[in-house]
Amino acid sequence: MFRNGIWIIGVIEAPKDNQKYRRKDGKWIFCPIPYSIIELVFDSSLGQIVDLDFKGLEQNFNIGVDWGDGNFVDIPPYNHTFPDSNKIYTVKIYNLPYFPDSFYNNDIATGKNLQNLIEVHAKGSIISVGVNAFRANKVLSCVDLDKLNNSSIYLNRSAFSYCSNIDEFNLDLSKITELLSNQSNQSPNLNTIDGVFAYAFAQNSAVELNFSSLNFKTLGNMTFWFSNVKKIFFNPNAEFSLGIGAFANCTNLTDLILGIITDIGGAPNYTLGGTFYNTKNLMNFSADFSKITSLPDGYIDSSRKLGVFYNAFSMSSKIALEFNNPNFTLVGSQSFTESGLHKINFNPNAIFAIGARAFNGCTNLTEIVLGKVTNIGAAAFMNCSAITKFTGDFSKVSVFADGYSDLYPINGVFSNAFAPGSHIQLDFTSQDIVRIGNQCFMGSKIWKINFSSLSNFAIGTLAFYNCTELVEINLGGVSYIGANAFLGVTSLKVFTGDFSNITVIEDGYNIAGNDRGTFARAFDPSSNIELNFTNSGFTKLGSMAFRESNIYKVSFNRNASFTVGFQAFANAKKLIYLDLGGATQLMDGSLSGIPTLQILRIGNPNPPLFGTITINTTSLQKISVPAASVSDYKGATGWIAYANLIVGDY
Repeated sequence: MFRNGIWIIGVIEAPKDNQKYRRKDGKWIFCPIPYSIIELVFDSSLGQIVDLDFKGLEQNFNIGVDWGDGNFVDIPPYNHTFPDSNKIYTVKIYNLPYFPDSFYNNDIATGKNLQNLIEVHAKGSIISVGVNAFRANKVLSCVDLDKLNNSSIYLNRSAFSYCSNIDEFNLDLSKITELLSNQSNQSPNLNTIDGVFAYAFAQNSAVELNFSSLNFKTLGNMTFWFSNVKKIFFNPNAEFSLGIGAFANCTNLTDLILGIITDIGGAPNYTLGGTFYNTKNLMNFSADFSKITSLPDGYIDSSRKLGVFYNAFSMSSKIALEFNNPNFTLVGSQSFTESGLHKINFNPNAIFAIGARAFNGCTNLTEIVLGKVTNIGAAAFMNCSAITKFTGDFSKVSVFADGYSDLYPINGVFSNAFAPGSHIQLDFTSQDIVRIGNQCFMGSKIWKINFSSLSNFAIGTLAFYNCTELVEINLGGVSYIGANAFLGVTSLKVFTGDFSNITVIEDGYNIAGNDRGTFARAFDPSSNIELNFTNSGFTKLGSMAFRESNIYKVSFNRNASFTVGFQAFANAKKLIYLDLGGATQLMDGSLSGIPTLQILRIGNPNPPLFGTITINTTSLQKISVPAASVSDYKGATGWIAYANLIVGDY
């Protein structure tokens, strides 16, 4: 397809001194000229090519041209006007062995402006395309090259980078064995990106590339960075490494078939995407990752999203990956964040850590089979809301990392994870667990959780908040419970643990409206859950701690001196038994609206200060206090209203 203006056919690179070059007709000639430009001039008003000009050729150099009639002829090196002005010629240039570093940024050493280089056609002995050969030519739309049979073609770094208008690309790539880059793995420079096809091809192009060589061995850093290539195929039996950012931001890429991958490049600490970052329209993907032993960490801050598969794969795809190397050691931070991954399996015998946000936002992920997990980073499975199968050995996990904030945004390890109705059960059997981090299971659809009865750990803020499908949790020893930790766990029927080390139940804080409290709205109506806080050093029962919960019985140590917080048991719908131990003060509303309460016990010999409280006496049978303090209670402010129920049997 010709367009108005100059059409640069190609560049002739001469061999080194004393080397001979074979012409098409079999004769040998010497070629001392470094390179020359072959220029066609197309006149749109006539609709035909009107001139052919050879630049820089000396008289002893000949080139072969097929004028369109199938006859190959020698053309001497001088300007040539086509013989028939009424004829449109299809010109084929032969014997162009090398495209050197000549078309960089639409300019050459002579200062010739090549803005009209819109098509490149060359047939015959193409063996190499040089460094920066067509770099930054934004009007080039068609590349049609050939190769010399039984000879390798070499594509140098940045050969087609920034050629953002190419919508037709024909080149036999079957002999290509590497696509290299000079970019450092540690500190590549975005201002000097030299991936072979970086930023190449027109928007929404249909360009397909096929690297079919079994000997392909290296795909360099940023090779296809921001490329608009449509499909890329490699020999499935070729073994090769992938550089950092190799396919990053290929948003037009729909098909990518790789071979046996020996290494996957990571992401350095600045704005550079991981190997498959933002390939968000990729529908068809396959690779053999059996040799991969780790997925390197991405870089995490408020604006950089750099994991290997971050935002990779279409959300409508069914892509499944398998990392079956038994020596696998790491799923790096942000490895699969917000990707369209559908299923992933790891070797069950592999021992590895999972980095922060590794699978965060994988809303298309339905199945994950892990190995032996040693550590789980913050937000690792957050918002994986479609998972129906989740298995792994967590016997080595001792810490579940905190979310990045005690408040919103949500950042817990399993926050909003698992599909509704998935009935996923997790068993954390390590005796060395020390912490369930903030927001760890917040909003998840987890079904059952078991911890070792011999463990002793802290539970972070909002750890199980709004786990509406959680029916059973068996804790070990609990040393601390953060604010709102079990708020809204409305289906919980089995709740066991040793709370003898608990000295504080924190104040609730507002989540939505006035929704707050460590155990507020917790427990299933059909449950009969009893909690005993036996530590004599208990000092605080926070505000709204059991507000509107379905707790059945609660007891505190008689020798513990503590304040019962604002609305601590307000509207507890099923509470029948409450032993407040050595409580010293009852804040406003702390015992209001409990229609089922039958027995209230207080072991403090001195009547606790009584706030604005209305105790519902519908079911109340007695208020038990120390025998020696009965008269004090009956005469104390607030308590006097319930004098007829006060007995001395504590």
